[in-house]
Order: sequence, then structure tokens, then C-alpha cells
Amino acid sequence: MEANETQNQSGEPQEAKPVSKAKGKKAKTGNDELKLRLVLNAPEGHPFPQFLNEIKQRGVKSFDPGEFILKTLAEFPDEWWEEKIEGLTPLEFKINKALSDPDMREKLTMLLASEKLEDRGDSPLHS
Repeated sequence: MEANETQNQSGEPQEAKPVSKAKGKKAKTGNDELKLRLVLNAPEGHPFPQFLNEIKQRGVKSFDPGEFILKTLAEFPDEWWEEKIEGLTPLEFKINKALSDPDMREKLTMLLASEKLEDRGDSPLHS
């Protein structure tokens, strides 16, 4: 069976449906670990399913895909994660965060006021 296929109740392979949900919850062991259940659907020809198939063919018994993925993700630098978070953050969140800070709210108010003056064609009050 290919990495992007599942079996139905009759045992016949069927195409796996894309799933974008990742459920997280605290582990019940008392540790500060986060338990994730993740379904990955990789396109045909992607290196990860090929890697998993090769591991299976070679009879590797003690391979933990979760541990492998965590170690792989740990290789990304902190800056990459920060840039990714910034890139994915919606504008609404950034505006609400700025409005919750009194200094930023004042700057934003001044910026909007200056934009309003420019739109009307008025000159600024100072020279």
C-alpha cells in the first residue's frame, strides 16, 4: 500500500482524503509535553513517504515517525519560526495587539489622523 492510501473496511486501498486538523492536548503524564495527533497527506513523489516506505522495506522496527519529525523540525532556526508566525498572523490580530498597548494606540491614532489630513488635501499643522 502506498503512503498516501488507506484501506477501507473491505481491505481495498483507497485514496486518503486531505486532513488539515491537528489536535493538541496536554499529556496526562504530568509532564509539560504537548500531545499532537497529526495526519499527513503527502503528494506522490514527496520524499517523506518514500523515506517511510524504504524504512519499512528494510525492516526497521524501532523507528518512531513522531520523534523523527520532531528532530527534523528542531533543526529549523528560531528566526524561521518567528518569521513564519509573523507571516501567518492576520492583520486583525496585529491591529488588536497594537490597540491594546497605549503607546502603540496613540501612534496608530496619529497615523490615521495624518492619513485623513492627506486625503483631504490639508497641509499638516506643523511646518
